[in-house]
Amino acid sequence: MNKVQICNMALSRIGVSRFIESIDELTTEAEVCSLFFDNAVEKTYQEGKFANLQKYEALQLIAEEPNGEWLYVYRYPIDCLKLEKIVMPYTINHDPRWPDDWYNESPHNTVEYTRGRYNDRDVIFTNLEEATAVFLPKPDPDYSFDQSIGSIIAWRLASEICMPLAIEGNRADRALQYYRFEMQSVTADRLNEHEKHDPTPAFIRARDGY
Repeated sequence: MNKVQICNMALSRIGVSRFIESIDELTTEAEVCSLFFDNAVEKTYQEGKFANLQKYEALQLIAEEPNGEWLYVYRYPIDCLKLEKIVMPYTINHDPRWPDDWYNESPHNTVEYTRGRYNDRDVIFTNLEEATAVFLPKPDPDYSFDQSIGSIIAWRLASEICMPLAIEGNRADRALQYYRFEMQSVTADRLNEHEKHDPTPAFIRARDGY
């Protein structure tokens, strides 16, 4: 689904029959949709847990021992919308008897961090050397969204544009309810696509956990 399709879906869901052909056309519907579209996309991404959209990126080191609390400070990823966690690289303490993905799935592989400012930059403070960030990247508004996420964005957008289009408030409330319902359903489906490994190493499982 592209931006125009999502906007027209949002309009139809609040009872507007005048659809748009371009987001840049000089109509009230297009101007209102253009004003709220990016916000609707970002809200959907921030409030959802779309594991399939997560990005892993090695962080860029800025300095060591930046203060008395943290050992390292890293540049905050420029395209990060929602930082999920900081993890160790796969190669740390790798044991060939353990599943390859065990390290990034293990809660022991997640490290403490905090977001802050350093020399007027958005940064991440942590005590881990060679840290990797797991985050949800900022969405590209010109990207073609799949049907399920596009539908969620359309419900969010529908709830936002009711007031400027002078649509009765109960339709905005209903759109927000459907947004939350579809968000819950799609989030659950996407989490099921995320494979989890038994965090117990194979050589321990072979001895029944002993």
